[in-house]
Amino acid sequence: EVGERPVLFVGNHQLFGLDGPLLVREMLNERGVLVKALVYPPLMGKGFNDDKVRNADEQAYPLHPLPYPPKGTAEVFSMYKAQPISARTLVGLLANNEPVLVFPGGTREAFKRRGESYKLFWPDKPDLMRIAAKYNAVVVPFSGVGSDDVGEFVLDSDEVLNLPLIGDWFRKRVDVLPTLVKDDLFVPPLVLPSPQRGIPRHYFLFGEPIDMQGIDRSDAEGIANSWAQLRASVESGLELLLEKRGEDPFANFYARSAFERFAD
Repeated sequence: EVGERPVLFVGNHQLFGLDGPLLVREMLNERGVLVKALVYPPLMGKGFNDDKVRNADEQAYPLHPLPYPPKGTAEVFSMYKAQPISARTLVGLLANNEPVLVFPGGTREAFKRRGESYKLFWPDKPDLMRIAAKYNAVVVPFSGVGSDDVGEFVLDSDEVLNLPLIGDWFRKRVDVLPTLVKDDLFVPPLVLPSPQRGIPRHYFLFGEPIDMQGIDRSDAEGIANSWAQLRASVESGLELLLEKRGEDPFANFYARSAFERFAD
């Protein structure tokens, strides 16, 4: 219980960003709390770096005419009160004591490269914690495992950009998209589902809350320490989840499905 204070949920982002909707829906179902997710602006038809007037399809699909993200994504975000990420938006939500969900790794983590499963790609600057301190927020670290194992890489984002013609096509599209994290590219990798694994099971772990009340936002050392504490909590949570998943008899989709069918 934090009373009339904002809560900021911060954790790792998984491949294709499938974890965000899962978390928001689960917290709404289990706790009756609608957490406001901050999402990459072009996913909601905003944040383009040019003055082009876009039609409805071009706004819905940042990579138009490629139909990605899937049709209806912006509508789902709007239904759950998600908002385009920006410092101003975060400040407004925290000032109103809203619960907020943030993935500091953004698109860089959602579109990981080959061999980067469950790695963090967070900014060095702890601006997020400075804003949290200003509004006396309680920061809740969380770790998630599952979506990074959705399949096998055929081509990662860098390899797609290196393709003749196709790479040039993608570059023209991403040039007008905002960059929020170092080396982030809104270029989805080509991943094939793994028949051996099936649909991965998702695991989430919430860490010890970090209370920013009493930390002055101008205290560079205190802010940096809280940022390091947050990151360490998420990384240790990932290690624990991966360890525990290895002990889960129902981690395999087929074993889990068979048990659920006969248990009903």
